[in-house]
Amino acid sequence: MKLKTKQNYNGTELDTNQLRELTTLQVLTADGTWTSDQDVWALVDDLGVPGMVTTKPTHRVYTRYLDTVTTVKRFLWGTKELYVSKVRDILTRQRWMEIECSEARLANWVVDNGKTVT
Repeated sequence: MKLKTKQNYNGTELDTNQLRELTTLQVLTADGTWTSDQDVWALVDDLGVPGMVTTKPTHRVYTRYLDTVTTVKRFLWGTKELYVSKVRDILTRQRWMEIECSEARLANWVVDNGKTVT
């Protein structure tokens, strides 16, 4: 995906003006329910991968750096649930994040996080 601004990272250019999608970051509570943690402005890149039949990421989410985004959380984007599978601090400068997500509740997500997902 090529974005049009001045900051470039491996052909992906980021600008706060392109964070136009309002998403909700959620955390899984001890009783197995999801609760909203915070609203996050993001750029969501749909990778065109069918979400329920793959172990590959289905979406990439770009945001300003947030230390609260971890692999035990998920994003709500409209009606889609995007489970965080990988978080990367772009250029390790704590300015931008690239977050790989999957629509499916993958078995490895449950095992890696020690949670029972309902």
